[in-house]
Amino acid sequence: MTRVAHLAPHHSRDASAFTLFEVLLALGIFGLAVVGMLGALNSALSSAREARLGQFARTLGTLLENGVPVLTALAITEQEADIHAEQKDRVVISDLVKRLIEQVSFEARSSEYVDKKSGVSARLTIAAFENAVSAAERRAILNNEKETQVWMSDLVGIVPSITGKIELVYEGEQEGPYQVAFNLLEKSFRSQFINYFPNPDQLKKRKSEAKDENPFKSITHWFDKGNQLNLFFNTKDEEKIQQLYKVDGLHALVKKYFKLANEKEAALLMEFVLHGLAAYSLISKKVVEGKIEFKDLIGSMVNLGSSGSSFGSEEDDLDDFN
Repeated sequence: MTRVAHLAPHHSRDASAFTLFEVLLALGIFGLAVVGMLGALNSALSSAREARLGQFARTLGTLLENGVPVLTALAITEQEADIHAEQKDRVVISDLVKRLIEQVSFEARSSEYVDKKSGVSARLTIAAFENAVSAAERRAILNNEKETQVWMSDLVGIVPSITGKIELVYEGEQEGPYQVAFNLLEKSFRSQFINYFPNPDQLKKRKSEAKDENPFKSITHWFDKGNQLNLFFNTKDEEKIQQLYKVDGLHALVKKYFKLANEKEAALLMEFVLHGLAAYSLISKKVVEGKIEFKDLIGSMVNLGSSGSSFGSEEDDLDDFN
């Protein structure tokens, strides 16, 4: 009994010390487990967002292929685009620009240069939307402007979004991803232009029997006289508006069809008219040396050996834009 009594307290002390060690060890393991769980949770959230975006892309892609209304596509793209609050406060993106961006994906799906088997990623319009806003925001920061809008010239910034989200067939690779992307943007201008202004092609066909004068005549005539307009990417809004007013008949045309447009809305439509006329080969457009150059078509063909709209080299133009 004495031996047992002697051993019992000794055994009790050993047990207490071991239990305390276990507790400390368990706390350490628990801490490591918590850190691991937080990391796993963060990874899971990222994976979930990627999975959600992937599911969205597949769903929207299917909807677009089956003729989803443009308004639905616009709403989904704007909802999924990652635009920060400060960007929204600083940059206004018009319904017209949204439609142009959305139209690019429609044009890509019908392009002979785009691989139909791979399809067109629905992320194209999301990335393009984000890049357009970022381009306008960058310009506003450079010019110290509190607010601005996405101009047509800012859409040059969505070209990388297009090249990164489409797969080209052999002929497309031969044409070059950059030129294919630019052509899709030009087709977008062409398709949307007739939703806002008279169709230039129809005016040409009805020329002999039409009683009304061509509404674009004064604009094209201004360029035919040797005038040209250079719109630099980083121009301040007020300066761009003043430049657009230099073109005869441009403001009058916009006001004829959009009487309630305010100054900036009218200016955006004026710039849109120039891109639209270039898309219909009524004037020339070239992106070079950090600017978009509009001039008469014949003079451009003589000097450059090309017609309509064109870009310079890929590296030079994107460097100028960035």
